[in-house]
Amino acid sequence: MENYHLVWPKFFCRPLGKSIVLPVILAMPKVNNRFLLLSCLLVVCLFICGEVTHAQVINFDVPGGAGAANFSGQGAYPDPGHNYWNPVASGKTSSGDLMSDGVTASPITLTSQLGGTYGTQGTQGTPAGLLQPYEYNNAALQADTLNKVPAGTYNLYLYSINNTGTRGTTFTVSTSIMSPVSLSTSNTPASLTTFAQGADYVIFSNIVVGIDGTITFTWIGNPNVALAGNNEGDFNALQLVFVSSNTNVTNVLPNFGPNVLLFNPSMTMPAIQSVLTGVFANQQNSEFGTGRYALFFQAGQYSNIDVNLGYYTQVIGLGQNPDSVLVTGNVHAEGESDNNDNATVNFWRSCENMAVSPTNGGTMTWAVSQGTSLRRMHIEGNLNLSDTIAGAYSSGGFMADSKVDSNVDSVTQQQWLSRNDIWGSWSGQNWNMVFVGVSNPPSGSWPNPPYTVITNTPLVREKPYLYEDVNSNFFVIVPNMITNSLGTTWANGPTPGISVPINQFYLARPGVDNSGTINAALNSGLNLILTPGIYHLTNSILVTQPNAIVMGLGYPTLVPTNRNPVMVISDVDGVKVSGIMFDAGTTASPSLLEVGTATSAISHATNPICVYDICSRVGGQFKGTTTNCITINANDVIGDNLWLWRADHGTGATPFWTGNPSQSGLVVNGNNVTLYGLFVEHHQQYQTLWNGNGGRVYFYQSELPYDPPSQSAWSEAAGVNGYASYKVANNVTSHQAYGLGVYAVFINSTNISCFNAMETPTNPQVNVHHMMDVYIAGNTSGSGTSQITHIINGTGSAVNSPGVTTAYAYFLWQNPTFSINAGLDATGTNIALTLPTESWHAYQLRQKTAITDPVWVNIGNSFKGNDTLESISMPVQPSGRFYQIEAR
Repeated sequence: MENYHLVWPKFFCRPLGKSIVLPVILAMPKVNNRFLLLSCLLVVCLFICGEVTHAQVINFDVPGGAGAANFSGQGAYPDPGHNYWNPVASGKTSSGDLMSDGVTASPITLTSQLGGTYGTQGTQGTPAGLLQPYEYNNAALQADTLNKVPAGTYNLYLYSINNTGTRGTTFTVSTSIMSPVSLSTSNTPASLTTFAQGADYVIFSNIVVGIDGTITFTWIGNPNVALAGNNEGDFNALQLVFVSSNTNVTNVLPNFGPNVLLFNPSMTMPAIQSVLTGVFANQQNSEFGTGRYALFFQAGQYSNIDVNLGYYTQVIGLGQNPDSVLVTGNVHAEGESDNNDNATVNFWRSCENMAVSPTNGGTMTWAVSQGTSLRRMHIEGNLNLSDTIAGAYSSGGFMADSKVDSNVDSVTQQQWLSRNDIWGSWSGQNWNMVFVGVSNPPSGSWPNPPYTVITNTPLVREKPYLYEDVNSNFFVIVPNMITNSLGTTWANGPTPGISVPINQFYLARPGVDNSGTINAALNSGLNLILTPGIYHLTNSILVTQPNAIVMGLGYPTLVPTNRNPVMVISDVDGVKVSGIMFDAGTTASPSLLEVGTATSAISHATNPICVYDICSRVGGQFKGTTTNCITINANDVIGDNLWLWRADHGTGATPFWTGNPSQSGLVVNGNNVTLYGLFVEHHQQYQTLWNGNGGRVYFYQSELPYDPPSQSAWSEAAGVNGYASYKVANNVTSHQAYGLGVYAVFINSTNISCFNAMETPTNPQVNVHHMMDVYIAGNTSGSGTSQITHIINGTGSAVNSPGVTTAYAYFLWQNPTFSINAGLDATGTNIALTLPTESWHAYQLRQKTAITDPVWVNIGNSFKGNDTLESISMPVQPSGRFYQIEAR
């Protein structure tokens, strides 16, 4: 005889005033009979003890414009007697929410992005009452979030129907530990009176929620059932049904927030395309909008998808190498279709670490301007850097550590920097094209074509990047520092570097984190990832730990609210900051980003501080002001792709000159600072002011301010019109710059001129190679003038024609105040040269008798820059001769 003791779970029974104990002794020889009796006893016990507790359900409904505030009735999930629906708080986060019984308080809230609302409540208790009021999205992707959801497993019912029942919606649901899953509705008019799964609602089953407590669902029109002339998506209501606890749930996937969208090859391509189309619809014309997105592609192949990048969008492959993620289709950025495909305002978008096999005639189009980047890309075909129709102008740009199998065509690009790239060939030119460490650079000599070629990249550490391994573990790869490099870092295998696990990062989220929580994480030794969004900060983010990594995803935007710098990097080794936008606040900060708090003698030569893909903005979206955008006080800093912009258009204060003031984009006080790709525009004094020694700049693009109110308001000294864009201070004794262009667009001013585009001290160790300026537009009245008078230090032709005009210079030694005679050796017959410290370069002195001569003539042999006095035998030449030093 065997004894069995049956114990009832507490949550099944409702007390009846006293305890109920049911000890049961079973003496059954057959197992099946025992189970039968157990089942019968369960039924009897439930009858005695009371009803089964209902499943935990929370409901949300878009309220109508008339009738009850929100629906009161049953949804598709059967929940008898529990008819409470929380109203959706359109455009914000709900509060005071209750479970479906209308009594029990729930921690769960719903954040609704909101596109618009339509409809009034139908008859309460009927499907029409729930399905009639709805939010709609005007073809733009909406992202809503359920917050504070206890960890566990859930079923999510999402309702979508409009007033005519002739459209559909695609929903995509994800959590921090669950990849995105998509389902669509396809409405019919009959759906207005019924609950029909697939027609007016969908069920996402077994959604696993991690300890972060977040469920994100996006929604957009189902393209397969779009009503003619209207492809909106609709959201009416939701029911979240608890299935089971999961006490062992942990975050396998990091919580990158609702605006990081993760794709994997197991998803259907139409589902992926629907989300991509929605993001682009949101961002296409959102130059000064608030949306920020990062699109993650897990390793694998994606076929027949179109990834069109709008504003504030970053596309990232998560493989170890670019070829780990292959997109066959189209990854591209296009000019404005209603403006002749003009791309001169195609800012703030980037793509990295993936391969693209373009199906658009075998060519990928990347029509962009400043604040953009291509990194670690493999283009299996051609790459056009602009649209190809006449007048499709563009003003970029930056590409690094990338490979293009066939041809790169600059098309209409005004200027471009390519660093450590490989391609089959390059074609195209306009004003200023710079190639540093590029395999197979184009041939030709400045200025026809205007190519500047630096054979090897002297010193660089590539930008850190995300990587997901086969076990879904995330890492940040920090590439090694390299010198004298040529081509990509991944040509012969994975990029050499170190892997930092994601659990060593604090993932900050806008609206959740502030400078206090972020600084606490950094001070604890964690690195930092800023997820997409806008952060308003009353205090500075302080990066104080050596080797700290600060990475932005999807152009996170930092805005000071208390006259504070947004970020301050201490004078410590090895800090790496990337992918962040700094927006000036409404009251002036001394700088938006400070690198080092003061000048010092501390050397970081063996482990430099690095900043990558940094954008700053003064005005445009709202009134903004700062003294400087970036101040670099530390020594041995490397910058890679910086755009520091005082807005020339947008919705900021008017007039911009007094409403959005800023003195300079960049001030460099530290020594041995190296910058690759420096774009600085429209500030009110020097665009760039360089006070430190040993500086090196490879590529510079700058526009002078559009809007000086008068010449007297914009003059650096009495009798000196305007401010030079590129100013190397008079006390500097060593400086090298290659490929510089300064442009005048005085369209919001009258009779405005700039005397020098660039100014430097006359010192043999201060050398500027390949300079040009462009007069694009301006206004005059009476006998007034509008022009750039000289390129550098009072030399170089004036540019001032009503149309676009350009002038070129070769080397600083054209300056009459630093004549070639000053460089003669003791015999008075030979030129004596002192070369900079870049021992990895070879140099060749060349000359022309006239600037129109077709070729340069070499003088002597090439030599290394080894800081020694190099004597070259050459008779004294007429003062009008042109000289150039070519860095090879």
